[in-house]
Amino acid sequence: MDRPPPPLNNIRSFECAARHLSFTDAAKELGYTQAAISTHVRALEQYIGRPLFHRHPRSLKLTEMGEAFLPTLRQALAQIDRATEAVVPTARH
Repeated sequence: MDRPPPPLNNIRSFECAARHLSFTDAAKELGYTQAAISTHVRALEQYIGRPLFHRHPRSLKLTEMGEAFLPTLRQALAQIDRATEAVVPTARH
């Protein structure tokens, strides 16, 4: 790949929004505004060149691309989380 990967915040925002099917609920979980989650997802969609969600007035639905992309991203995020947990001390003094 000639360009850098997309920002991790964009990927986490997409995964969380996909899990909740809600930008608002994803924002609450991740500590962002709803607008920030929407911006992250749109940036990721621009990066890959395809929409990840069908946006309706009060709901979201994953597109085929979103459904295909999500499992691999979840695995990658789980690996990142495990790697982080392995090096971060559990008790801080």
